[in-house]
Amino acid sequence: MSDQANWPEADLPRSGWALAAGGAMGGAVAVLLALGGGADAIAGVMAFALGTLATMAAITIGALPLWIILHYRGARRLRHAAILGAVIAFVLALSAQTHGFGLVAAPPVDAATQVYRWVSAAATSLMLAAVGAAIAVVMWAIAYRARD
Repeated sequence: MSDQANWPEADLPRSGWALAAGGAMGGAVAVLLALGGGADAIAGVMAFALGTLATMAAITIGALPLWIILHYRGARRLRHAAILGAVIAFVLALSAQTHGFGLVAAPPVDAATQVYRWVSAAATSLMLAAVGAAIAVVMWAIAYRARD
């Protein structure tokens, strides 16, 4: 028999706030990327707006269905959110950097260069997975905080 009474619970308003916080964190990452390239303040504001919207859309379309499955299976702890956020960010980043895992036509390169590209893509994706896990942890903390 499982201890369902001890499982954390979320409700719709807190889930909305969690989505907004996750989107804002994604927007902040976009600002760091834009301003790191030497962009001006207007580009930073646009990066925040577009990064927030893109992150919220990605969370809603990509992560929400998977989280609903995990939630109803009882896997709704902080570690589950962090793992899901990290895995989704890693897979999306690796796919984007490797031309769809090598399934889409890419510029021709030799075998050694291809290996270095994959290693570099995996390392970069691991860093982005850490960001995805951090966003998921903050969202979980907002959505599943203890009831007053």
